[in-house]
Order: sequence, then structure tokens, then C-alpha cells
Amino acid sequence: MSTSSKADDHRRFQRIPAETDITIWRADGSELAARLRDLSGNGLSFTCATPLDEGERIHVIIAGGLATLEPAEIDAEVVRVEAQEAHWLVAARVVSDIE
Repeated sequence: MSTSSKADDHRRFQRIPAETDITIWRADGSELAARLRDLSGNGLSFTCATPLDEGERIHVIIAGGLATLEPAEIDAEVVRVEAQEAHWLVAARVVSDIE
């Protein structure tokens, strides 16, 4: 009998903790400061002070700041937004313009 959860069964990429400051650009041109929590091969999660909308396309800029994390820019789509005590937890999947 397997003890893995459904989420583990569907996850193709391991999540890597990566706490650093990031910048989120929204489609309307507004900029949000956020804090990256983790990355995987097809997604990321972060916290921010402003809620985003599920399905919203965002552009994420990771300036680096960690020895193991190179600067990067990622286009993503918000898949989940959860209210936390003092911020919002956002999960997003990486997308490409080819989709």
C-alpha cells in the first residue's frame, strides 16, 4: 500500500526551498514586492501583501540573492491564492508564450 498523497503522485518536479525577495509584474503594469518560498521545474510559490487573481498571468523577476539561485525571469499563471495571517500565499505554474 502506497503512503504518498495525490499531490505527490501528480508532482513531476521536486520543490526546492528558495527564500528571497522577488518582483511580480501584473498584466496591468503594476509591480508588487513579494517573497519567494519555493521553486520547482514547473512552478513556484510566494507570499505578497496584495491578493492576485486565479488565472492571472504574471511576470516574475528573481534577482538572485542566494548562492544557489541565479537571476531569472519567469512567466507564470496563478493557480491558487490563500489568505494567511498577514499576507497572501500564491502558487503559480510556469507558462510559455507557445501555449
